[in-house]
Amino acid sequence: MLSVQNYKLAQSGISFKQNEEKKEQTPNSFTTHAGLKTGATVAGAGAVYTLTTGSIANGLVNRAKSFVGELVDGIEAEQVKSELNEAGDVLKSARKKYLWTVPVTIAAYAGCGALIDKFINDKRSDFAKNTQNKSTQDIVKDNNDAELTRNGKVYQKTNIGKKYGAALGVVALPVLNAINKAIKGTSHFSFKMLAFNMVVGALGGLTLGAITDHYANKGAKKFADKQA
Repeated sequence: MLSVQNYKLAQSGISFKQNEEKKEQTPNSFTTHAGLKTGATVAGAGAVYTLTTGSIANGLVNRAKSFVGELVDGIEAEQVKSELNEAGDVLKSARKKYLWTVPVTIAAYAGCGALIDKFINDKRSDFAKNTQNKSTQDIVKDNNDAELTRNGKVYQKTNIGKKYGAALGVVALPVLNAINKAIKGTSHFSFKMLAFNMVVGALGGLTLGAITDHYANKGAKKFADKQA
C-alpha cells in the first residue's frame, strides 16, 4: 500500500511540473476586439439612420394630413386625405421590411469585424511563440513587422486588417445588399450595381480594416509596455 501511495504522489508531482512547463511554453499575446467593435458601431449608426429616416417620413405624412382640412375643402380634401392615407400605409409596410434589415446588417458587419480580429490575433499569437526567449535586437532584425514602443518593448505592428477588410468587403457588401433587397421585396440584379457594390465594399472594408489596425496596434503597444 505504501509503495502505491508513493507512486501516486510521484505521478502527481510530475503532472504538476508538466503543466507548469506547458504554461511557460505558451507566451502571452495581445487579443484585440477592435474589428468587432468597429463593425458593430458602423452598423449601429446605419441602423439609427434607417430608423430615423422612417420616423421622419411618417411624421411628414401625418403632418400633411393635419393641414389638409385647413388648406383644402370638400371633395378635394377627402381625395388628398385618401392619398395621404395610402402613402402612410405604404410607408408603414416598407418600414416593417426595413426593420428586418437592421439585425441582418449589424450581424454582417460585426461578423466581418470579428473575423478580422481572429486573423490579427492568430498572427500575433504566432509572433509571440516564434519570438519567445529571443533578444529585442534579434526580434526586430528578423521580423519586418516588429516595432518598438517608447519604452523599448517589442510588439507586432499589423496591417492585415486593411488587406482582409478590402477582400471581405468585395464579397460581403454585394451579398448583404442582395439579402436586404430580398427582405424588402425589391430584388433586381444588375451587373453595374454588382460592380458598384464590389468597389464600395472594397473601399469600405479597407477603411474599416485600417481603423481596426489602428486600435489593434494601439492596444498591442499598451500590452507590450505592461509586460515584465
